[in-house]
Amino acid sequence: MTMTTEQERAQDWQCLHCGTPLPENPGTGRLYCDRACARAYRRGQRNQARPVASCQRCGQAMPGKRPQAKWCSDLCRNRANQERNRDRRNAAARERARAKSAREYDASSELWAACWRCGDLFLLRNRNTHCQRPDCQRAAKSLATRLHGAAQRVRKAGFGAAIDKFTVRDVYERDNGNCYLCGRPTIGDLDDGRQPASATLEHVVPIEQGGAHTLGNVRLAHLECNVVKGSRSTEEAREALAGREPVAAPEQQPATVVPLVPLAYALANRLRDVPRDRPGGRPLITALPAEPADPDPHE
Repeated sequence: MTMTTEQERAQDWQCLHCGTPLPENPGTGRLYCDRACARAYRRGQRNQARPVASCQRCGQAMPGKRPQAKWCSDLCRNRANQERNRDRRNAAARERARAKSAREYDASSELWAACWRCGDLFLLRNRNTHCQRPDCQRAAKSLATRLHGAAQRVRKAGFGAAIDKFTVRDVYERDNGNCYLCGRPTIGDLDDGRQPASATLEHVVPIEQGGAHTLGNVRLAHLECNVVKGSRSTEEAREALAGREPVAAPEQQPATVVPLVPLAYALANRLRDVPRDRPGGRPLITALPAEPADPDPHE
């Protein structure tokens, strides 16, 4: 019969933990050279008897941890929680997306908007929907790029100024298509500012002076008024413009923004059944121009 190391050491009068020779005195029954070795030996025996747990995610052995331990580190625990909740989060996100799409469809399927650039009506699916004409699409993309570039300049300036999300339509509707410096209507396209009266977007407080890229700091201005203002304050720019000739507007009509139009007005003409205003929304057009009557064939 093969003896274990502990049995061999006990027979040779050696410490069971470190193997140090002990006095050969059968009456004492000493098995360890001191209490520290006794505690260390018993601790080792308990650890050997305890099963070694394995990480439930990566499978790595975890000696020294409780048998009920599940994770070897905080990283494995966090990733396991993420994987366990991924399906639930994805299902909840899909449900939110479906609900949002349904709300947007219900709210916009009966709403039409007029293009701020050409005036054509188009079905308004959401706030980011634009007119489907190619030139209007290019103009909208150019303006979005310009607004994004202004936000990037604010970030690079390093003043910590605020940056908000807004669209050209927001600026047009608030300023009603008028220059905020001289109060006269603007003309032309924001993406094609080649005339003195052309519309431009102007930061009231320049970005180089710590101005924010927010709707409150971006105003509509004539190209000429914008050039005159430069880095001046609004009051100084208005004083400078007061001594100049008014901006000459060509024959082109000023750019206007037509509010949202309910589809019921355009198709069913149910003016009495459709509310005049939406709570918290923009004012609605109360009536559409009457369609021309068919000519009398007998005339």
